[in-house]
Amino acid sequence: MLYWIIILPIEAIVGWIFAFVLNNIPSVGVIGAVVGVSIAINFLALPLYNIADSLQEKERKIAKSLESRVKRIKKAFKGDEQFMMLQTYYKQNNYHPLYVLRSSLSILIEIPFFIAAYHFLSNNETLRGASWWIFDNLGAPDTFLTIGGVTIHVLPILMTLINFVSGAIYCKDAPSREKIQLYGIAALFLILLYNSPSGLVIYWILNNLFSLLKNIVMKSKNPGFVTQVACSICLVPFTLYFLIHGGMGFWTMVFFIVLTLCVIFLPFLKGPFNLFMNKIGYDKLSEEEAKIRVKKQFPMFLFSCLGLALLAGFVLPSSTIASSPIEFSYLGTTGCPTAYVWSSLYFFLGMFVFWPVVIYKMFNVNVKRWLCPSFFMLFIISLLNAFVFKSNYGEINAVFEMRDYSTLMNTGRFLAIFPFVVFVLIFVLFRFIRYKKAEHIVTGMLASICVAACVFSFYQMNKIKSVFNELEANKASNPVTASEDEEIKPVFHLSKTGKNVFILFLDRGMGMITSDIFNDHPDIKKQFDGFVDYRNAVSFSDYTVAGAPPMLGGYEYSQHNINSRNKELLKDKHNESILVMPKLFADAGFASTVSDPPWCNYHWSGDLSIFDAYPEINVLEVEGKHKDKFLHEKNIKISDAQDEICKAGAVTFSMIQIVFPVFRRLFYFNSLDDSFYSQLSSLYYMNQLTDFTSEKSTFHFVENETTHEVYISLNDDYETPAELQIKDFTVQTFHANIAALKQIGKWLDYLRANDCYDNTRIIIVSDHGRGIKYPACNEHVSWYQVLLLYKDFNSNEPLKEDYSFMTNADTIFLAKDGIEEVSDVNPFTGKKFETDKENGIDIYHCNVWNAENLRSAYTLDLDDEKGWHVSSDIRYDKNWIPMKEYKKK
Repeated sequence: MLYWIIILPIEAIVGWIFAFVLNNIPSVGVIGAVVGVSIAINFLALPLYNIADSLQEKERKIAKSLESRVKRIKKAFKGDEQFMMLQTYYKQNNYHPLYVLRSSLSILIEIPFFIAAYHFLSNNETLRGASWWIFDNLGAPDTFLTIGGVTIHVLPILMTLINFVSGAIYCKDAPSREKIQLYGIAALFLILLYNSPSGLVIYWILNNLFSLLKNIVMKSKNPGFVTQVACSICLVPFTLYFLIHGGMGFWTMVFFIVLTLCVIFLPFLKGPFNLFMNKIGYDKLSEEEAKIRVKKQFPMFLFSCLGLALLAGFVLPSSTIASSPIEFSYLGTTGCPTAYVWSSLYFFLGMFVFWPVVIYKMFNVNVKRWLCPSFFMLFIISLLNAFVFKSNYGEINAVFEMRDYSTLMNTGRFLAIFPFVVFVLIFVLFRFIRYKKAEHIVTGMLASICVAACVFSFYQMNKIKSVFNELEANKASNPVTASEDEEIKPVFHLSKTGKNVFILFLDRGMGMITSDIFNDHPDIKKQFDGFVDYRNAVSFSDYTVAGAPPMLGGYEYSQHNINSRNKELLKDKHNESILVMPKLFADAGFASTVSDPPWCNYHWSGDLSIFDAYPEINVLEVEGKHKDKFLHEKNIKISDAQDEICKAGAVTFSMIQIVFPVFRRLFYFNSLDDSFYSQLSSLYYMNQLTDFTSEKSTFHFVENETTHEVYISLNDDYETPAELQIKDFTVQTFHANIAALKQIGKWLDYLRANDCYDNTRIIIVSDHGRGIKYPACNEHVSWYQVLLLYKDFNSNEPLKEDYSFMTNADTIFLAKDGIEEVSDVNPFTGKKFETDKENGIDIYHCNVWNAENLRSAYTLDLDDEKGWHVSSDIRYDKNWIPMKEYKKK
């Protein structure tokens, strides 16, 4: 817990700066990120070091002034008498022997920064294998010098020499005790970092150079002017180079231009700043008056800090996880997801309470006067950013990555500007509070907000715990995950003599791009001989909760028809749609199997209880069971500590929510998690999962989310992750769909090789699409256009495209077409299956993607503002009539 409170906030800042440089100034490479971290951390810690240095200098002067008299006392007196005389003398001079510890203050401050940087850079995958200049691998110790077969690491020795030079300048007039202490610490760092990665040692060399320059500057007559000139000399050529040659994003370039101009003209800004402070009524108080005011404002400061910590560390992560607790359960070695809330709370208690209070206590009264309004304003604007100026984050996966982060990249003018206007108004509000001397009232309100935040968060935690307990009760009946070496046993049993109907449901399969994929990959296209690609197929909605039921049970489960049964719970109607086809085929004498059905009982996964009443239906879970074997076979290195990634993700996502909208993109970056491979591995091992032992006709419904887990870009084999990850949603979407079709193609060849292709009817279908930016695509249509590939019995002609108007509700008709044994009547409602698309269909945006939030609902919210009547060729906008206009007709 102490590590999360004290060290991890610093480590997170190191990580954010490292990622910022890599993502926004990619031309400088990994070494540029290391340099950026060093510069930023040193400047951030500089005020703390300066305070420590001033306290050390103060202690030195006092100790030196008392030295001669102390020596005489020690010479003249012994034992208790000497002790009493020294105590009296120290008291008369307002000194205490413990003040000698001030000389160690800078080292104490340096320790958490050292641990944070050491932990981050030592375990940084980006450094491993990265080269720069004469360094072949920044993730390993340098190997420049070898003597007699023994490798001497030069960088740590160079770091120590710089440390000695810096210490010699810094301790020029210091007592011997301090010099020994400083050189001893330098030697200790040599031992600690001798076998460390080159990137980490370079970081520490840069820190030592910064310290050396700082000591030289502080010894000069005008350190402020020297610092300003030195920074200008560094920034001007840096900014000009990237301005001329490029290599930076637009807003990053703007930032550095503004920073450079501010540093150059800093001496001229002091006068206007003082004038501005006088205009806004900045009070010039005596030191005594300032101390009184600071004392009054301290409770307000403390509750503002605590409020920030509770908002970012308790309220936001608990509400996010409570929206889908099962998704966050059983990651790595962590079972219950409440652990991620607690770790987030510890982190933000450190960032917004521990370190601000440390800074508050170290600085003088003038700085303390600014800390109170600063944190009050920060707390209020963070509340507004989180709940008023929030972005559309969409779906969040189990490590807090967004399925579509483009909204962070494209902030509208309102969200870009208005929050800053409100921030200024909050400052005016604070001035009004101080004018009315109402700090105690505001402190009470802040305390009430903190209490409310705790109550709300504990309620959410209880909700998370309840869902987890329910999941844990169901978990015992689920199949165990296969190990890396465990043999894969077949679970899909096809027949060579009877008929096989196989429906493969690819969640969010993109029908819009299949034609391009097949044209770009003729080898994959050839594998799909016998198929019809329905290029004009559409879903009833843009999310699984409303797009899947028609696909599962036919037109009777469209949004309008589901809402017409308004006395029944949505989850019960959804469960019914899942059971329709398996029950139909089981009643017809088929061996019926269902794998990984979507949103059973409106739970993310793990709840298969709806099948308990139907023992004739074989139900199982396959997704993720063979992930470890796949990763081992392909030698793909993904962190086993998914729970640790989730903890870091919870912190980052909270930061994204509380910062100004224009800065959110700076905190977001994808990590390589295992969700994609949990899905792809199931398709990869389809051959091993399939045998041909069934003695009667079979029906299979298999769900897979390879096309849904769009988080990484792949190599040309479309199996292993690319070394350089392309953060482009459209590229990642293409890669995921290609990967899925490639593995399905291999399975189709496996069926051919085992004489089980002609007697198998195969339907590959999706529940909805996703908006992508692609020249050949209509982005709006791509949300609703579905994948629909159909192969009938004894069909082997080359893949052909069909532009008949289709919906995914046609799946059930394609599945049972011509099979007389299968009934035409819904076994649950008694109604005959009928198509309902002759005059077009009604499509609605689904306002709630997470079905767990609809467990007590009876109807779907159909908003005519987000609805269309669609018919004929979906590629043309004229065939998408807004629902309000259609109803008027």
